[in-house]
Amino acid sequence: MTTRSMKLRSLLFSFKNLKFFSMDYLLKHGYFDFKYSKQYEEDYILSNFVYKKIFNTEQLAKAFYEIEKKVNFKSFIDTTPIELSIYKNEIERRTYKLPNLYSYISLCKHLNKHSSTYLEIIAQNQQSLSKYSHSPFFIGKQKREENRFGKKHILKTDIQNFYPSVYTHSIPWVLVGKKEAKDNKRDKNLYYNELDSLIQRCQKGETHGLPTGSFATRLIAEVYMCKLDEIMKKFSYVRYVDDFEFSYNDESEKGEFFKELNLELNKLNLKIKAEKTQIDTFPFQGDNNSAFFFDYFLNIDNLDDQTKRIYNFIDSAIYKEREGYKGALKLMFKSLKSNVENTHISEESFTSHIFKQLFNLVLMTPHLSVYFLEFIEVLSEDAINNLLKRSLKHMVPQIQNNIDRYLELNYHQELYSLLSIFVFIGHYEVCSFDQLMKILCSMDDLSSILAFELIICIESNIDSVLFESIEKKLENSLCWEDELWLFKYHFFLRLNEDKRSKLHKEYKNFIYQKYDNGVEKSKFFNPKNLALINSPLILSTQNRNSDSDINTLFNQLLNNKVYFYEGKCRH
Repeated sequence: MTTRSMKLRSLLFSFKNLKFFSMDYLLKHGYFDFKYSKQYEEDYILSNFVYKKIFNTEQLAKAFYEIEKKVNFKSFIDTTPIELSIYKNEIERRTYKLPNLYSYISLCKHLNKHSSTYLEIIAQNQQSLSKYSHSPFFIGKQKREENRFGKKHILKTDIQNFYPSVYTHSIPWVLVGKKEAKDNKRDKNLYYNELDSLIQRCQKGETHGLPTGSFATRLIAEVYMCKLDEIMKKFSYVRYVDDFEFSYNDESEKGEFFKELNLELNKLNLKIKAEKTQIDTFPFQGDNNSAFFFDYFLNIDNLDDQTKRIYNFIDSAIYKEREGYKGALKLMFKSLKSNVENTHISEESFTSHIFKQLFNLVLMTPHLSVYFLEFIEVLSEDAINNLLKRSLKHMVPQIQNNIDRYLELNYHQELYSLLSIFVFIGHYEVCSFDQLMKILCSMDDLSSILAFELIICIESNIDSVLFESIEKKLENSLCWEDELWLFKYHFFLRLNEDKRSKLHKEYKNFIYQKYDNGVEKSKFFNPKNLALINSPLILSTQNRNSDSDINTLFNQLLNNKVYFYEGKCRH
């Protein structure tokens, strides 16, 4: 490829991908990392860990330009992220860190301001496959295959614990070189030092690790790795985030690449994950054949035949996943959704046992929950009420046993995934009240919000015990920068949604009975009197303990009634 054509391709890539650095995209799609695709009419289609009709930031994106007029986003205060224990595989787990909204928006503003710098780095890169993650699948596939042409062997390796291991001070090193970065480390106005500082603020001042989970972090990781690729440019390889694939014929080629990669990673305080390094020899192991999944139900009209075919399809997908075809079960759910939508299979061909089988896959592998929800979204109310709900009732003992296990192990994704399904289909009796209260009292923001919603759906659950439990949960969260900021934001938002509701009335009764101190009820809720009470359940306590600008943001969000939870009680 000529230099001229490379420049033209780079410019075209930058033009097409400029939207990913826009504030609208980073706020609407980026926080929960929803993947946008033009081939769908919907604005966003899928996140790997939350379902779009339960949690999203769409209202934040709509309200932002009005909110921005009141908030300057120049506070240097460190904030506490939401930490989530996420399924990785049967042996390992990973920690997602969702930043406090103030820190996240500040980071997004930086990426937007310096988008041309970062886009140029990504656009000029020749090794990255991950930069095409929002492009049609075949583009990355073609690049991978072209890199293998004429080569007998493939070396596959990746960086050990990449996201948690990135030293934030190494970001300036990789962007402009270690010497220049160290010479200018005190100049906080330089874009690379600002980025370093903003990432630290997203994770309570931590200098080790990128706060995994958002699209903004993925952009930063991609820029970081593209700069590493520049150093390694003499080698011909492809890379997806931190996964490297080097094609070769001679062992000496492999040895030189491996040695050089190790050397450069060590300079950045990173290292190769030796136990995951693999050698593949031609003919190479292929990817999943998606045609198998999406053409499986063509020209089958008889309902009984369709039912048999669905049983066989599920067994085949499980077998493929077991044999090492990663993503086979995700493709299975996508195919079921597509074939129901396109009427290649009738929802009447799904039996109660099939629904049990599909839900059991989610119960055992929670990262499938979003794909399961995407599938049942296309089903009719009759199918959900008469088949799916009935099927889950027969699985209550297994579900509750697993919920107890997830509580004991402190597994967040498993819990909020299951609760998301129950909220979406309006199935409130699957979890026991005691289980919901345990989740509310001890789990992460997302699980706690869902448990809270499932509890208050039944008005008889709203009493002083509920508020006492929430106050205890928030005893170490007395400002907006603290932990559990999203849960308490949701609590205050729901509390003031309807002042005639039982939730609001019982809250006022609880606060008065606990803190009245002899003051008449008619005078007790005067703002001056409430300011004397130090309880995390009182909004003025949160406000006066918070940084001024951060406090302004959260009060603007409350005033504009910006929701991040979209689930509704369905009766």
